[in-house]
Amino acid sequence: MGDVKSSIVCVVVAVWSLQSLVTSAIYWRRRDKDCIKYRSPGFTVVAALTACILVCVNVLPWADDDLIPCFVRLWITSLAYPVMYLSATARALRLLCFYRISEAKLATQNSQPASHSPTTTLTHTSKKPSSQISVIELSDINLPSESPIPLYHESLANNWYYRNRRLFSVAFYAQICCAIVFIHIVVLTIIQCNTTSFSIHPVMVRSNCSVGWEWLPHRLYIVVYAIVVNPFILLRLRGIHDAYGIREELMVLTITNSVFDLVFLILFALNAFGGIDPDFYGLLFVVVPISLIHCFLIIRPLCESYGIHFSRFGIKRNSIYKVLKFTPECFEKILKDPLLLEQFKSFAAKDFTVENVLFYERCQAISQNEVDPAKLEFELRETYTTFIEPNAELLVNLDSNTASKIKADVSVEKFYPSMYDEAQTEIKDLMFRNTFPRFLEYMTHNKSHWVTDSCMA
Repeated sequence: MGDVKSSIVCVVVAVWSLQSLVTSAIYWRRRDKDCIKYRSPGFTVVAALTACILVCVNVLPWADDDLIPCFVRLWITSLAYPVMYLSATARALRLLCFYRISEAKLATQNSQPASHSPTTTLTHTSKKPSSQISVIELSDINLPSESPIPLYHESLANNWYYRNRRLFSVAFYAQICCAIVFIHIVVLTIIQCNTTSFSIHPVMVRSNCSVGWEWLPHRLYIVVYAIVVNPFILLRLRGIHDAYGIREELMVLTITNSVFDLVFLILFALNAFGGIDPDFYGLLFVVVPISLIHCFLIIRPLCESYGIHFSRFGIKRNSIYKVLKFTPECFEKILKDPLLLEQFKSFAAKDFTVENVLFYERCQAISQNEVDPAKLEFELRETYTTFIEPNAELLVNLDSNTASKIKADVSVEKFYPSMYDEAQTEIKDLMFRNTFPRFLEYMTHNKSHWVTDSCMA
């Protein structure tokens, strides 16, 4: 019977490890997809692989109690949890940075005097206090009846997140995470030098691995993270409504982690499990939440990158195409209607692609002779500085050939009204293929029929 149990456990661990490695590898290969790249894929994959190792360490003892020495379980568990927690924190703060910078980009259009054009007020019901309504949400309330020519550099240059975006970079967070993990390694080394229950020499201990003072630093870290860091993350994510569901994902993972970890620590401290094998409740309070976390971290975004979306009522595949006309004509209606365009622009800020809409508006204003001829060259140069040159504040993703042509003209001081026509067409096509489908689906889910009725099949 024991051999059967060991075989089943080994098969389960092998299958779990294989699927974790395969799905994580596919996830990483598709990291350029919009629904993945804003999820900080590097930190996500590290967290997923760490979770895989943690599951293996907690499941394998069921096959053989002596299979994994106690000191190995202590080290892996005490280091895996900080890595997962720090990865979640990094992902949350990077999302916050993406969103706040996107807000600031959207706000650049509002940097001119309010008297420039009249506004049309839409009915907008919100249960939030005004202090919690973001710039993106406010843009849904007062919409200009005529699209003004935006002025740039004011809001974005003064935005704290934009000025300090280096502090939210992957490299900076990686350094911070490595420093914290190093501190944990030092603590574990001190423990290892003073322990007998988790000794390596002269006898490598393999039993009673779930109890002992050696676990106190690890459990203290969990308490601090669940009571201090997790509430901080939830507080900072308040008011964020990105188009990819990243905020909801992070909140689910954060709450799941906190609940399972705190319940486990409380029950363990009260010795409520009695004579139950510690490996059993370790399995319950580690494997169950980590399996859920893996589904949210890797499986769900990966499915969405292939067009398979999950909802409260089941799974659907590209259902938007069955309801709405995904056509250039419908897209033109959105771009030509000032109110619909403002809604599209507001969504693009949540989609982190608002610079594309602002660039399109700028080019449209130039091509339709809405710019003062005396200031045309200045506006053309300003458009290049704002949207195209390297490290531009509102840098758009142009094809290298298109960008090279524009840079060549600018390098010889050649400015003419049609110099951005090819770039405008390219960005318009990019919005049509990427942002527009998500916009229609978002509006459909939010029952914004005044937007979607014009694109109904």
